[in-house]
Amino acid sequence: MRALLKSGDTEKIVFYANACREKEVYVMAANYLQALNWTTNTDIVKNIVAFYKKANALEPLANFYVACSQVCICRRHSVGCVCLDQLQHCINCYS
Repeated sequence: MRALLKSGDTEKIVFYANACREKEVYVMAANYLQALNWTTNTDIVKNIVAFYKKANALEPLANFYVACSQVCICRRHSVGCVCLDQLQHCINCYS
């Protein structure tokens, strides 16, 4: 996995994480995907959420939802329904 992360081949990283099915690999893949421009690609966001859920990594998942809501607020300059939904997902991770 580390070699794939160094290569930067996103498709292979996602494929390997799904094929490997190990918690550590899921978390490493999700962390890598967060380093990409996930704000413009919904597939990356879906993979990040899925990997954290599969790894049962609730704290990083909650932190990702907070980041999503912050991006949403910054782009819209207000707190809209989508932003509040992201924060609700964050709260659900902790409850």
